[in-house]
Amino acid sequence: MSGPQATADRLRRLLVMLPWLMERGEASVAETASRFGVGEKQLIADLEKASLCGLPPYVDEMIDLFIEDGVIHMGVPRLFTRPLRLTSAEGFSLLAAGRAAMAMPGAEPGGPLDRALVKLEKTLGAAPNVAIDLERPPFLDLVRAATEQREYLAVTYYTARRDERTERVLAPHAVFASQGDWYVIADDSLSGEERRFRIDRIEACLPQGRHFEHRDVSQPDALWFASSVGMTPVTLRVQPAGLWITSRYPVQAVRTQPDGAAEVDLLVSGEPWLERLLLRLADNAMVGPDGYPKYRNLWVHIRDGLPKKGRGGSEAVSTVPVLPQELQGALESLYAHYRTQFESWEAYEEGRANGSTPPVFIVVCNNTSVSKLVFDYVAGRETEHLHPDGTPIVAPGKIALFNNA
Repeated sequence: MSGPQATADRLRRLLVMLPWLMERGEASVAETASRFGVGEKQLIADLEKASLCGLPPYVDEMIDLFIEDGVIHMGVPRLFTRPLRLTSAEGFSLLAAGRAAMAMPGAEPGGPLDRALVKLEKTLGAAPNVAIDLERPPFLDLVRAATEQREYLAVTYYTARRDERTERVLAPHAVFASQGDWYVIADDSLSGEERRFRIDRIEACLPQGRHFEHRDVSQPDALWFASSVGMTPVTLRVQPAGLWITSRYPVQAVRTQPDGAAEVDLLVSGEPWLERLLLRLADNAMVGPDGYPKYRNLWVHIRDGLPKKGRGGSEAVSTVPVLPQELQGALESLYAHYRTQFESWEAYEEGRANGSTPPVFIVVCNNTSVSKLVFDYVAGRETEHLHPDGTPIVAPGKIALFNNA
């Protein structure tokens, strides 16, 4: 699960970005997003908020910033040309925030922010007294460069919980820092999914010379997640093969068991999200009987609303399929996961060229009547209406990739 990016991280990024834009005058949205390791939608949202900042009466003392035709235009606001009158405490706070911001993606040694901080240090006499240090993993710059250039990386990744090293190919979409560690959000060849990786656990890293299409991704924030109002605490017993969730989703606690499994405490936004997660985990996770999700034992919840007998020899034209709401939800959840797997397979041209086959979508039904009902819902059905050539008109199904209409 992904929450909104931390406000503190967004502010630090703006602290780096705005001086850079002021010095440039203008830059494309795509270039700026790539340089600062942020999605274009998030970038535009942050800049729109920055453009509303200024001094009372908020008429001619605003930040001079606008976006037009994919280009960011930035002037030097008049309020920035006035000398700041800071107390010592304010000056040291600004210096500390600026030095932390210099560790963000896109920060340029010797750039406008760095030069301003050097001047502030001299004014405060702070050079020997202030040090802001966020440890830089060995492959941070390489991962950042691959993110900016949208280049695949072959990596050796160490998973501490399983004491395991794996070989993967990553398509990195975003790099960010959280709670003292650097992370990359990337599409992972090993799982076929989007995952979050700690960069300090990458033990080998090699650019592949192949490029991918960038997309915006949400950057998870464990502090936001853990403090979210309305979340429900859940404890899962997860087998070793399912412990990847601890590196993808913010968890509150992990307790390793003697058999190698682990009890994982996490917060969920509701039963549907938990059910989708458990569908993906299959037999690698379970919860206690009091919280057992409907999707994992679906039949007992829907059997009374489904046909009891198979279809006879003579069949009428299909009617509009009506499925129990729980069954519709289960199909949609299963399809949401299938779609991500299919898109990963479709994007992996090299694998398809070598004979890789697409993933399959299987629904097991108890009789032929239920099977036909599910088929009509998923793929579409023939109606009583005819084309000019006499063939039946097909009503569309609900599942896009399997729609026969």
